[in-house]
Amino acid sequence: MPIEEPLQVAVLGDGVAATACALRLARSGHRPVIVARRARSMRRGHGFLLDDASRNALRALGLDGARVAALGTPLARYEQRLPHGEVVHLAPLAPGTFGVMRAALMAALVEALPPAVARRDADVTGLVRDDAGRTRAATLDDGAACDADLFVGCDGARSVVRGALFPACQLTTTPDVELVGHVRDAALARRLGASFVKYQHPEGGRALGLVPCGDDHVVWYIQRALGPDAAAAPVGPAALRAFARDTVAGWDPALLAVLDGADFGHVYRARVADLEPLPRLHVANAVLVGDAAHLFLPFASQGVRFALDDALALGDALDARPLADALAAYEAARRGPIARTVAAGRALRARFVAPPDDTCTVPLADVEPSPFRDEAVPRALLRARAYNLRWATLPPDVIPLTAADPDFAVAPAVRDAVSRYAAGGVFSYGPAEGLPAFREACAHVMRTRKGVAVDAARVLAVDSAAAGMRHVARLALRPGDEAIIFDPVDFLFKAAVEDAGGTVRLLSLDASTGRIDFDALARLVTPRTRMLGVCNPHNPAGRVFTRAELLRLGDFAVDHGLTILDDGVWSDIVYEPGTYVAMASLSPAIAARTFSVHGFSKTFGLAGLRVGYVVAPSERAFDALVDASAARTTMTGAATLSQVAATAAYTEAWPWAERFLAHLRAMRDLAHGRLAALPGVTCARPEGTYVLFPDTRAAGLPSEELAARLLREARVAVVPGAARWFGPGAEGRLRVVFSTAEGILREALDRIEGAWARVLEAPRG
Repeated sequence: MPIEEPLQVAVLGDGVAATACALRLARSGHRPVIVARRARSMRRGHGFLLDDASRNALRALGLDGARVAALGTPLARYEQRLPHGEVVHLAPLAPGTFGVMRAALMAALVEALPPAVARRDADVTGLVRDDAGRTRAATLDDGAACDADLFVGCDGARSVVRGALFPACQLTTTPDVELVGHVRDAALARRLGASFVKYQHPEGGRALGLVPCGDDHVVWYIQRALGPDAAAAPVGPAALRAFARDTVAGWDPALLAVLDGADFGHVYRARVADLEPLPRLHVANAVLVGDAAHLFLPFASQGVRFALDDALALGDALDARPLADALAAYEAARRGPIARTVAAGRALRARFVAPPDDTCTVPLADVEPSPFRDEAVPRALLRARAYNLRWATLPPDVIPLTAADPDFAVAPAVRDAVSRYAAGGVFSYGPAEGLPAFREACAHVMRTRKGVAVDAARVLAVDSAAAGMRHVARLALRPGDEAIIFDPVDFLFKAAVEDAGGTVRLLSLDASTGRIDFDALARLVTPRTRMLGVCNPHNPAGRVFTRAELLRLGDFAVDHGLTILDDGVWSDIVYEPGTYVAMASLSPAIAARTFSVHGFSKTFGLAGLRVGYVVAPSERAFDALVDASAARTTMTGAATLSQVAATAAYTEAWPWAERFLAHLRAMRDLAHGRLAALPGVTCARPEGTYVLFPDTRAAGLPSEELAARLLREARVAVVPGAARWFGPGAEGRLRVVFSTAEGILREALDRIEGAWARVLEAPRG
């Protein structure tokens, strides 16, 4: 059983790992107290690279999406240069990589802490442990002690907590020195633009890196291998300045100018240290997180990301298991990533000290060809397999921008998981509620990416998100009941309601702006109203609703006793600065009425596997939902093979999904600009989804006729804004999907542009 009573937790440290842990545990209802000398962490380091996974982790910790989006400078390229500036290696950085000031991140984390999180302004000097190894208290340098149920060691590289738990584990100090500082130089930040630049001596052992972290902030760092016989590292501002200048003596003079502008009284100096993997990450009720658990060589550049991942993993484990099992689960989840990253850091350091003869580059990661490039689209397979208004249903010379389904092969991790499962040759029935691993993966994503506190016991596997909507409607409605849905909105809402014998009441939504007519909402309620349908992000308007708008809808449902059907199938396709907010995350009262429906077709391209899930608001509601679905009769239910694929997507394919989102952002901007420039067309840029919904009423043609003419004249298929697809409020629009490769999309847009005049001038038939 999960932990039922809140734990008193001593979070020992005051850096990123400690603050993230306190934030995550407080969000689960535990009572953390941060124990450290106040703001000491602000003096360590200056900045770092923050990847998209880390920024998602910050959102999962509860940071406001707009605040996360504003942290730092987006970076697109890694440039490695020789001392005089010649570029010898150029590679793209992972989409969503930012240069971030440490102080800015710490300020955002501290700001997000609930007021109830207490602080003790003291440093830890040791642990008091009993004969069984259980920690009873942490001793402090003010002579006091701190008692707790759980002790989380987040006290960094030279961790006192680690030393108390594992006294035999020692740091290894390499003969390398790293200095980190920053300069305020707007001109330099502009010159760097979206590039992280590293200058390195061709013989190795000396490097200077520059990371833009704001309009006028640039973090610089020096790495220098001193050799085994080197004297002690420099100490004091004057010695540090001399050491830095000597490191780049004779290099590009602009680098000396950067160092001359730095305040060496606030430079972070470190002897590069390493730590053998610990035998365990916890002992009884004490656990290690962040650098205390796994000290990385700086070359790995993953300390902040792993601190955030550790905090989320620890919180997730504590949400679902008793304490002893939770700490073991945390350890099991983190040991693999730790070992791989430490090994990568050691390999990069070895290349830094003694580069291979054929190259002086120190790559950050192997750069694979984009899975979303033009030649990656499997056109022959699409023409054979892609039905539902797409390639297989249209003449071979037609480009379909119709059904919202990617044109790309799925992530390799998904394919590999399906192959491994199929190789066993056994395809038995699975549990009616879903495979345990699938349900746990879905619950984990709901907690970490959607902010919804849920365990696997309330997750029902269904054969598509559409089926999940149908099951919820059948549970909430009886013949003659009414449900309020948006107009326009995807036709599946209407279909689900009518399948249950209900009647839809249409809530007007401006198809251009996505704004809801709240004034009309109260007028739609009758004694027969039982359900409110929410589609967020909205298909087809592309709107991502704000927290305030969703609260109005949720509070309205609570006030009128309505079940909420929250369709979040597009929830991972959101473009910054937009932020997805789940209805069930808004308040306990709203959560108690909300069924959350999710699928795998939009984010991971698994439409043909027919798999999704529904999260019920309570165990009682879950049981009723299972009955309504008829899953226990085996009449419905998600295929086990499909659940295996979906589990792999949720546990292994997020890097693929993040690259897909970056590609979609570029395609959105391309398609929006071209369509908005057509005569008689206005077009809002979507905040989420990968559909555009241009307003073509000025062209003077009904949407069905306009779509037919585009098919005939341009050989491009789109979906008309007809009532049968989206409701009466969609008339006068077209829905255009852009989840394809750039070359295909450009060709389709070229065809539309070239034929547009003929389309408008053709005789009406």
